[in-house]
Formats: sequence, structure tokens, C-alpha cells
Amino acid sequence: MKLRRLNRGLILGAVLIVGTVSYVVYDTSRFNQSRDEIQNAVESYFDSMAQANKSGKDSMTDSCRNLINEEWAYDKSMEDFYYCTKDSLLDSIEASEKEDFSTGYITEFECSPSNFNINKNGPDGAVVTLELDAYIEFYGSPYALAPDGFSQLDNNNYENTDEGYMCNPDDSIKYRSSQNYSEVSVCLKKSDGEWKITAVDYYSWSGDTEIIEGADSGSEEGESNG
Repeated sequence: MKLRRLNRGLILGAVLIVGTVSYVVYDTSRFNQSRDEIQNAVESYFDSMAQANKSGKDSMTDSCRNLINEEWAYDKSMEDFYYCTKDSLLDSIEASEKEDFSTGYITEFECSPSNFNINKNGPDGAVVTLELDAYIEFYGSPYALAPDGFSQLDNNNYENTDEGYMCNPDDSIKYRSSQNYSEVSVCLKKSDGEWKITAVDYYSWSGDTEIIEGADSGSEEGESNG
């Protein structure tokens, strides 16, 4: 009797091992087939982010808010890290509307993601690491949606005010900025058949901004912000 029970236990264990291995192989194969879809989702998001940023001064915040609501999903597990999440981005947009410190608008915004590395991240999840270069032309000191959140663009042209050194708000001055985000991590999960972004983080940032049109403010053009 003990031998029969032992044999049954061994058989059951073997069946469980085979079942687990088969599922892992199937799940890995299914994920590998989704790699192009995941990369396309990330590339599409950064392209849409660029378009939203240059949608015009009066509609830019609404365009960015709509993009976040469409392309992002809430993931509670991401709230414990210092990542940009759907909630933090929407909160930043709301805060910017209350502060209303921005001036000017964005005329050109290009994103160039590269060096994609796609890995599985739990059930129906993925994490994509990449490099991101951005080129921006803008007037004044407008807000923009970027991998590190929703905030004012630093025009590298400061003036001394009662509140300290602030970006020159003169929206007749035009700037261009080249930026690099190193080791950007984009977390995604599949929801209702679509890959949605749940968090974004990056390792380092560097940038260079200069005046290309407008008044001479006395700033040193081309000075690095990195």
C-alpha cells in the first residue's frame, strides 16, 4: 500500500513538473511573439507624445492628458517606486494648470528611441529599456510631457527675481534644445488585448539649450544643462 501511494506521489509530481515546464515554454514563446508588438507600442507612444507637445498652447495640456488616459494603465505595484506613473503624470498636469507659470509654446518636438531591449516582467508584463534622444524648438518657457514627467522646459536663460533665478518668460525668444535620456525603462502590461504603459524611469539625463531667435538676454548660448 505504501509503495502504491509512493508511486502515485511520484507520478503526480512528474505530471506537475511536466505541466509547469510546458506552461513556461508556452508562455515564453507567446511573449517572444509579442516583442514586435511591444516595441511598436513604445515607439508609437513617444511619437504621440511629441505630437501632443506641439499641439498648441491652448490645447497642449488637454492633448497630453488624453494621451495619458489612452496609452497608460494604472498598476498599484508601481506606486512603491520613484517612477512616473499614470496618476503622477495626471497630478502634474493638474498642478501646472493651477500654477500657470508657463509662457510660450512648442513648435517642434522630435523623439528618437533606439537600442531597444525587451524582457518579460511577470504575467502579461514587459519592461523595455532604450535610449531616447529628443530635439525641441520652443518659445518662452512652456510645459512639456517628457519621460521624466510633465514640467516646464528649462530654457537655460535665467533672470533674477524676488523668488530667485527663474527661466526668462519672454515668449518672443525662441530656443532649441537637444536632450538625451539614458537607460530609459518603460514598464508595460497587456490589458484588454493592448499593451499599456504603467511606469517610466531613466538612469541619467543630459541636455543643451540655446537661443536661436529673439532678444539678446545675456545668457551663454549652448551651455549644457546636464
